[in-house]
Amino acid sequence: MKKLLIPILAIVIGLFSCNNPTSKSNENSNLSDTTGFFASKNMKGLGTFKIGESTYSEILKTIKEEIRKDSRRYKESNYKDLPRYSGYDPKYLDFKFDNNGNIASRFYREDFGSIFTEAKYDTINSYLKKDFLEREIFGCPNIREIRMYKYYIGDIEINSIELKYYKDTLYQIYCSQNDEVEEGFKTKYGSGRLINNTVWETPRGKTNVRPENDAVLKKSKLTKIDEKIIWENELLKTESQTYCEYKYDGDKYKGAGYSNSYFTIISKNTKIINEIKNCENAAYETKKRLEEQNNQKDINQL
Repeated sequence: MKKLLIPILAIVIGLFSCNNPTSKSNENSNLSDTTGFFASKNMKGLGTFKIGESTYSEILKTIKEEIRKDSRRYKESNYKDLPRYSGYDPKYLDFKFDNNGNIASRFYREDFGSIFTEAKYDTINSYLKKDFLEREIFGCPNIREIRMYKYYIGDIEINSIELKYYKDTLYQIYCSQNDEVEEGFKTKYGSGRLINNTVWETPRGKTNVRPENDAVLKKSKLTKIDEKIIWENELLKTESQTYCEYKYDGDKYKGAGYSNSYFTIISKNTKIINEIKNCENAAYETKKRLEEQNNQKDINQL
């Protein structure tokens, strides 16, 4: 997104606090973006991660190979070029124990540390166990998930990426909003459809359009950034969302309040989405029943 040059120091500070300045309003934001719509007909996912195509084992294999390549690059640089993924050990010493807890044998195995986490959803066991490492998450048992703090596609760093699978097939990609990814999608799939609910307070009232007149701009306050860009075709929908609220005491800037940003790609397969909703509803009912049972046990002990 284009950077704002705002002369008001307080607003500049606020923009940096959210680390995601807004763009100028598109006057044609309410018009259908036919160029983007038709350009996005070939959109399938993010990099090699394809919605409705990539399986759990395929993506896990891809991620592991990327980590191995990064480790080899690190060694070939004589340990000068720092690795992108920290925690990988191609030859990790591990042990097998006998029934008495004594070491029975030693062996070496490949270890990926905490670079990625494999999580599965389970309706009852996870709620009772409350797994500390979140290897199990309360919800639909047909859903599995791979989480990574960061992942690289080329030289682009993707942060907080979550890959969700339903019955072994990728149906959703979620990560933090990334300007490089957003601009890449604009170049590859068209400008997309802009939904702009950004709020400026001006002497003339509230507007979602940045004042172009310098005199008016100096007397205005940016109170909320709220922009969403959407690309979609028959198979999937992609959203890039940026949101941040700013607080003022009169004209004095107090700081940034609630902020959120995300980039998500999700399947539009109605059958799968309905199955997931039904499964999640069943999980919710199970959780509610378990909570009621636990509450009743506590009451009975009074």
